[in-house]
Amino acid sequence: MVKLSNRHSCNLAFLFLGMIMVLFLATVPETAMSKSVVMAPKPADFLDFQRGVVAFHQHNLKKAAVLWKRAAVAGNAKAMYDIGFLYVNGLGVRKNFHKGLEWYRKAIAAGNPYAMYGIGLLYENGQGVPQNYQKAMMWFRTAAAKGSAYAMRAVATLYVYGLGVRQSYQKAMAWYRKAAIAGNSDAMYGIGLLYKYGLGVPQNYQKAMAWYRKAASRGNPHAMYGIGLLYEDGQGVPQSYQKAMVWCRKAAAAGDIQAMGALGSLYWHGLGVPRNYQKALIWLRKAAAAGNAAAMYQIGWLYEQGLGVSRNYQKAIAWYRKAAIAGNSDAMYAIGFLYKHGQGVPQNYQKAMVWCRKAAAAGDIQAMGTLGSLYWHGLGVPRNYQKAIIWLRKAAAAGNAAAMYHIGWLYENGLGVSRNYQKAIAWYRKAAIAGNSDAMYAIGFLYKHGQGVPQNYQKAMAWDRKAAAAGDAQAMGAMATLYVHGWGVRQSYHKAMTWLRRAAAAGNSKSMQDIGWLYERGLGVSRNYQKAMAWYRKAADAGDDHAMDSIGLLYVHGQGVRQSYQKAMVWWRKAAASGETDAMVNIGVSYVRGQGVPRNYQKAMTWWRRAATAGDARAMGYIGMLYADGWGVPRNYQKAMAWYRKAATADNSKAMYQIGWLYELGFGVPRNYQKAMAWWRRATVVGNAMAMYGIGWLYEHGLGVPRNYQKAMTWYRKAAAAGYAPAKQALKKLVAAPQTRKAGGNK
Repeated sequence: MVKLSNRHSCNLAFLFLGMIMVLFLATVPETAMSKSVVMAPKPADFLDFQRGVVAFHQHNLKKAAVLWKRAAVAGNAKAMYDIGFLYVNGLGVRKNFHKGLEWYRKAIAAGNPYAMYGIGLLYENGQGVPQNYQKAMMWFRTAAAKGSAYAMRAVATLYVYGLGVRQSYQKAMAWYRKAAIAGNSDAMYGIGLLYKYGLGVPQNYQKAMAWYRKAASRGNPHAMYGIGLLYEDGQGVPQSYQKAMVWCRKAAAAGDIQAMGALGSLYWHGLGVPRNYQKALIWLRKAAAAGNAAAMYQIGWLYEQGLGVSRNYQKAIAWYRKAAIAGNSDAMYAIGFLYKHGQGVPQNYQKAMVWCRKAAAAGDIQAMGTLGSLYWHGLGVPRNYQKAIIWLRKAAAAGNAAAMYHIGWLYENGLGVSRNYQKAIAWYRKAAIAGNSDAMYAIGFLYKHGQGVPQNYQKAMAWDRKAAAAGDAQAMGAMATLYVHGWGVRQSYHKAMTWLRRAAAAGNSKSMQDIGWLYERGLGVSRNYQKAMAWYRKAADAGDDHAMDSIGLLYVHGQGVRQSYQKAMVWWRKAAASGETDAMVNIGVSYVRGQGVPRNYQKAMTWWRRAATAGDARAMGYIGMLYADGWGVPRNYQKAMAWYRKAATADNSKAMYQIGWLYELGFGVPRNYQKAMAWWRRATVVGNAMAMYGIGWLYEHGLGVPRNYQKAMTWYRKAAAAGYAPAKQALKKLVAAPQTRKAGGNK
């Protein structure tokens, strides 16, 4: 269902997450600074300051605040900075950025340069002052000039992101190097990142590893995690999941929450260790407890899928909500997905829409595509193809191949846009380049039918092969169809069967149906009705309504099973319930013949009308027959003609023949042999043997055309070759007649 987060995406905002978080939160108290400014505090305030240091490290923050505040009031510059730090971070005192800023300014006036760095952070984050990157940069530079390695690192980070200055990886590198020389491990880690991704310097994984190791040797957890990632991906070192595990454990032990999540991922996927969802969950919980939103999302995913825990949609959605509150767009989308499908919550398309909008606003491309789907199908909102295409375009612009495919489908079918096969194929090509197998199959389909491109079975086969190689079962079935008919390839039922079996193994119900069809007709295999029935049943179990109809036909003819009109009717009703019009037609025929049910022309009419409404030409022709013969309705040749014309418009050759028959006999229309001839000729184009016989009869008797026995015999021969028995008798009689032996054979 839900995609897993890529925990080390190449998005810069994520790559430098550890660094920027340090920048936001690393305003450590002066007591913890590696290089303190040497001052000469008064003995009394010095004693309070030192006692405050002890209390701070004992996690007695309230006591530290009392002692540092007393020392600060007494003039201790270090204590002034530290009490400001406590106010800024809400440690031991109520968080108050204004008081923090006030104490930082006092510390600066008393000669403490580290407070300049603290003020820079307040301006950077807009805490107690309006956010102002230029002022942040000014304070960081001032502190850096006083020797603050933290400030040097902060200047570099602003250059990385182009905040308050023009983005410059080169200048960032220069400042990182200054901070690294001053011993700042975060700066060493930053240099490693720039080398890893080739930002401002040529990409060099070896140098990245070297700088990560320097930072890690000073206890930097982000660098330890970075080393683990290099081993995991085999960048600059031989790939080793075991070493990745070792370094991620070190980083996690040092408090890196990304590393905790990475350990969960390694256990999850069984990389470097046996797959163990329980251990994955343990590490993900640690990362989540430390605020890692991706880990919260992944815990939800484990509950949703029932991996390492019992499946529990309620717990899944609870974790997704935590992750969503923490800003994780995957989790927002997951909640929308659960509402859409009613898993763990009552199905609610409106709420699905709300959560997908949140995820889309956060840049989640799956959510954009889902919004398009909701508008497409009118779920939770009125159906609106125009809005659907807007969201699909957003998803496509963000690289969502499925969205590209769906845009192509809308153009192909003229929904929300004017039908345009050229634009359809253009979008399909984009999606195919992005690896979407549905799009590859769609391109093959357009080439097969000559829509938007010249008909080309060879190109259809080429695209179907690509889609099949990508696992598309529809394309495998399409290749089988090309082999069955010999379109673009040499006809081969054996190759068709091979591809159909592959498609069926991939779950394609239509291919299961087609395998049954080959067995029923003995094409490429020995005819075997039992095997045909077995494959039809597989397809039917998978929901294929054509297969249900085929099972019904086997029962009618007693092929592979004992003949049973009742069982045929059962299967046809199942197929009809799924919308299969052939089954509706067959039910109607059963009512006319009284097979498996009492004869009932009215019920036949009801079923045929259902099928006709769905566009079935055979049903239209049968309705015409009922009106022509007066079965279940008063005889009405005009209505018969109207229904025959509808069927003929859909290329139904029997209906064309019947129209000719009505013109020949003058039923419902004035008798007109020429029009009868015209309709019968149309029917012969699609192989109707009765129409061939009718044309022969008109020539034999000179009705609407000059009598011509040779032409009559020609048409009788065609009808006989097509299996029409009356044509054989007519031909035999005509050949034996004396007049046909006269010169010319015409009267």
